[in-house]
Amino acid sequence: MEVSEELIKIWNQISYALKPSRMFSKLSYNEQTICSILIHSEKKCTATDLIQKTGLLKSQMNKIISQLEEKNVVQRNRNLEDKRKITIFITDYGKELYQKEHQSVLEIGKLVTNSLGEEKTRQLVDLMNETLHIIEKGEENEY
Repeated sequence: MEVSEELIKIWNQISYALKPSRMFSKLSYNEQTICSILIHSEKKCTATDLIQKTGLLKSQMNKIISQLEEKNVVQRNRNLEDKRKITIFITDYGKELYQKEHQSVLEIGKLVTNSLGEEKTRQLVDLMNETLHIIEKGEENEY
């Protein structure tokens, strides 16, 4: 088997092992991702910003934001000066829920770190960052 085939095979196996249902109980994977972006963003986010950061379709984003609103995790604010512009922010309840959900994800990281050790885990993180950079560069060159 070619090494690139082995890479994709293990990548898929890791993805399956990290099933969203195993990591999150109250938020879906996409909801968790959006909450993370909102919490860590240094500026106000619009749905367009979230679409650009996640790669989700506009229809998907609208559905997810609506679901998060129903759960009181996010709120939409219409800009008073430009009524067409709507910013999305995470509520205090949303921040609390995100932190609880995030803890289960951190447990997976701790499991890996405890098994591999800190040095190998840091090497793994560096390799994964390098891989992400290669993939992103490749996507830029495709267009």
